[in-house]
Amino acid sequence: MARNQDIDDAPEDQDDAYDQDEGLDETGGAGRGWRRRLLGWGLVAVAIGMGFLIPYTLYLNHQVSVRFGQLRWQVPTRVYARPLHLARGMAMDARTLKTELEAASYRDDGKGQRPGMYSVNGGRWHIANRGYQDVGGLVGPSRIEVTVSGGRVQSVRDLERGRAVKSAKLDPARIATLYGQKQEERRLVRISEVPPLLTDGLQAVEDRDFARHHGIDPSGMARALWVNTQQGGYAQGASTLTMQVVRNLSQQKEKTAARKAREMVLAMRAIWDTWLNGTKLDFRGDFYSHTLMTPFFAPDRADLAEYGAPKVFLAGVGELMTEVAGEVCDGFICHGFTTEKYLREVTMPALARGRAKAGKTMEGFEIVGPSFVVTGTNEDELAAAAAGTRQQIAFYGSTPAYRGVLDMHGWGGLQEELNSLSKQGKWVEMGGLIDDEILNTFAVVGEPETIAPELTRRYGDVIQRISFYAPY
Repeated sequence: MARNQDIDDAPEDQDDAYDQDEGLDETGGAGRGWRRRLLGWGLVAVAIGMGFLIPYTLYLNHQVSVRFGQLRWQVPTRVYARPLHLARGMAMDARTLKTELEAASYRDDGKGQRPGMYSVNGGRWHIANRGYQDVGGLVGPSRIEVTVSGGRVQSVRDLERGRAVKSAKLDPARIATLYGQKQEERRLVRISEVPPLLTDGLQAVEDRDFARHHGIDPSGMARALWVNTQQGGYAQGASTLTMQVVRNLSQQKEKTAARKAREMVLAMRAIWDTWLNGTKLDFRGDFYSHTLMTPFFAPDRADLAEYGAPKVFLAGVGELMTEVAGEVCDGFICHGFTTEKYLREVTMPALARGRAKAGKTMEGFEIVGPSFVVTGTNEDELAAAAAGTRQQIAFYGSTPAYRGVLDMHGWGGLQEELNSLSKQGKWVEMGGLIDDEILNTFAVVGEPETIAPELTRRYGDVIQRISFYAPY
């Protein structure tokens, strides 16, 4: 009986084993299905990401190429003296020769072997000529020995060829440089012309892996992410030199100026917070960095407690700078070259946008507005005041950055005329272009008793303080 029972139980045990195997198959199939779905969704996400990333990368590359292609700098006009001619027998003493060399930016390095250098040993002068473009063609660099004695040149030798020559010419001194409107001088150079110490130092400080990446450094990004996570805030950046150059070139100058102004105000506030509240100074921005406050520069906190941090005001005309003032400042100073229409339709909305960025309203924000005032106690005084104000309005109107104010009234073309006259030095003629309509738009014109009511009518509901601008 027991034996039969054992035999009967075997098929049941076998069935249970089959059931367990089937369960394993079902679980394994479900697991494989889940992995397949996850893989599928991952591939879809990658495809979508690549579909966005590739066109955007091509677009960004195009924008950078266009931006680089638009880089144009005005080359200044350089005025040079005549080349220094040295010949045996010509009048020349040591003092005059030294003056000539220094005027041409030669330096005494004691050796006179590198271009632009010279050395003196008694009456013998070793001079390394830099070479220059002469009227008759290119004059190559050379090394010469000039012997000066008795107020004359006794001999001239070509040190490279080791023989005496009748004469030699040195590159001339630059006596003047005529700049364009931007007052800048730039020169593009090949990387081979840059001192290795400069490039090595720049890479060591800004981008140590510069030679091992193609503009984006994933390892640097991962390192910065880890450090910032450990520090609980921004402590290290991951931009490469390539990224910095592209970012700087892609920023318009006005945007850069506004960003600098914004950061400067925030840096000031960080310093005052340290002085007033004893917080650790740790301001790190794109343009300014303040991380150390020594006792020598820190005022006594008790002396500041009664007054608190000072209010910060920013002056401006353009919308970007005005918006920055609204965001980070306590007040805004309107430029004298402002009209009621421009103030209400451009300045005030820009300030409101800046306040909104900071999560604030215009309440408590102070606006200061200087206004042109033309007045006098008689006709002669009034005429003189009007003439002086016309000249000042014309001067401001010639500035390209202020054209937006004129455009607001449909006078944009006037800016070009004024700018052209300013370059010709025709300042008096510029004032003649400011007619009565323009004068009365920018200035309050009238007898003394009419000025205050008109200023109140124009600006009383938007400006808290006002001053007279009377350039006469």
